[in-house]
Amino acid sequence: MRGIVAPRSLNPSLHRLQRQEAVRLRVRSNPCTVRPLNWTIPVGPRVSVVSRVAINQLVENQSLDQAFLAADKQLRVNRQGGKYILLKLADRTGTIAAMLWNADERIFDAFDRGDYVFCEGRTQVHNGNLQIIVSSIERMDPREVDAADFDRFDSQLADALLVRLN
Repeated sequence: MRGIVAPRSLNPSLHRLQRQEAVRLRVRSNPCTVRPLNWTIPVGPRVSVVSRVAINQLVENQSLDQAFLAADKQLRVNRQGGKYILLKLADRTGTIAAMLWNADERIFDAFDRGDYVFCEGRTQVHNGNLQIIVSSIERMDPREVDAADFDRFDSQLADALLVRLN
């Protein structure tokens, strides 16, 4: 497997264009992929540089650059009158609270509950709980992710299905 890694630019708008081009090329070559870190542009077969980190494996002060399932979202107003989005992000291992500060209705309306979203941010501990401070978020096409990374195992449902089979 071969790939070209696009370095992260110091210019945020240039970085976003590099990422969009990498995603466009990756989706065209294989639409069933999770966006890797380091913006790998595939040459030939799909190249996976870094696998996603499960929610139950996240640690404090960890930079994130990956897909999540937006389980819930709320647009709120802080004490100074600024708007922010409170999110509940999920994968198959659990859920985590996330905050996107200085948000507006345009960002809030860009995705719905149940959508896959690509988040950039950093983890931090607040009041004893780990949370994510999101710096950017965008809706993903479901074909860009592996749904198995987000399907939760429900033991009660499995038991009920086993009873129905017997």
